[in-house]
Amino acid sequence: MGTCINTIAKFEVENTQYLAAGAFFTQNPPISGTARGILSITSSTNNNATSIRGVVQSSGANNTAIGVEGAAIVNSGSLAIAINGNAANASHQSFAANLDVINSNSPFNYGIQNEIINTSPSSTNYGHDISVNTIANLNYGLRVSVMGATNGNIAVFASAPITNIQTPGGVPVGNDFAGFFNGDVVRTGTDNFTSDISLKTNIDTILNILHIISQLKPRQFYFTNANHPIMHLPTNKQFGFIAQDVETVLPELVMNTTFPAQYDTAGNLIYPSFPYKNLNYQAFHALSIRAIQELMKKIQQQDSMIKVLSTYIANCCSNNSNRQINTTEIELSNTDIIILNQNVPNPFAESTTIHYHIPDIYQSAQLIFSTTDGKVIKKIDLSSKKSHGTIKVYASDLSSGVYLYYLIVDGKVVETKRMEKTN
Repeated sequence: MGTCINTIAKFEVENTQYLAAGAFFTQNPPISGTARGILSITSSTNNNATSIRGVVQSSGANNTAIGVEGAAIVNSGSLAIAINGNAANASHQSFAANLDVINSNSPFNYGIQNEIINTSPSSTNYGHDISVNTIANLNYGLRVSVMGATNGNIAVFASAPITNIQTPGGVPVGNDFAGFFNGDVVRTGTDNFTSDISLKTNIDTILNILHIISQLKPRQFYFTNANHPIMHLPTNKQFGFIAQDVETVLPELVMNTTFPAQYDTAGNLIYPSFPYKNLNYQAFHALSIRAIQELMKKIQQQDSMIKVLSTYIANCCSNNSNRQINTTEIELSNTDIIILNQNVPNPFAESTTIHYHIPDIYQSAQLIFSTTDGKVIKKIDLSSKKSHGTIKVYASDLSSGVYLYYLIVDGKVVETKRMEKTN
């Protein structure tokens, strides 16, 4: 046989039911070969080049127009691609797919419509899987612009309905989110949260707010990126709350979430899913404002009480202005007072100092150091060291923790202090 050469085939089939221009079908391809229903290669330097172009003109309310339709159905474990577009090495613009919907009178227009139906609970499905990996200064995985609507524009509308494994109105327990962003999010404009009264029920005032606020534990912390580097957590110091702490006070603000498993392009698992907790930080705005209102109310009550007392004192002094006032002079001194000062510094690492005063009128005095559960560490007799005194405490070999020291004078405990040892 002779050498095969490239051929160009063109045919048209037209009837009242179907029109096909350049349609080819390959059946029973070789096991190791490649079968292409349509193959068009155009080599051009200055002109436009189109591999496949489908144009369908259709009129009528009940007709369906499809420019290009692709379907790929294979068995489990295979790779199915309905349409695969690749645009590379262009000087100015590259489009793997360029889809327009223009001048349509239809109430619904879709540039791209995807639907995935799969009842397998272990499957991972993507309506769109977009990756951008270039050395350009600015890359967009997805860029959406909407213009020209008379009533409003929505660039992205995402919906995650409640599934049959959830209780309607309950807290989501899985990954049913309209949006899941792995990494930092930046936005300009205004955040608008659902707040209309017609969408709410069981509306009531927040009670015991100061008690609630007193139980919260604001923290400073760093995220542990080493545990889950795939989450792209921030590396700088953070200020906020720990979900487990808040859950004991306000469980309504904590949600259990599962980070989705990650797969490569061949469907192999490269990072398993794992659970973690999310926190509704937005709710703290209302809690903070309610707490401020409660504090303002207390301040106003105190101001009113001060005004009443001021008026009473002024009237009292005015009524007694003509009365004779007896004056008694006294002198105060701490020479007869037992004093045990707080150790300085506290907390301390290696050493600390304690000042005390025991008047000479007392017979005996002791300073005792102990653990918080009552185990005595050391006793010091101060009977011969009364009056003003200073004790220097060295505790480099003492384990970190909280300890007590108390002063016993004439057999009675007169003062107790706490000191904290750190590493």
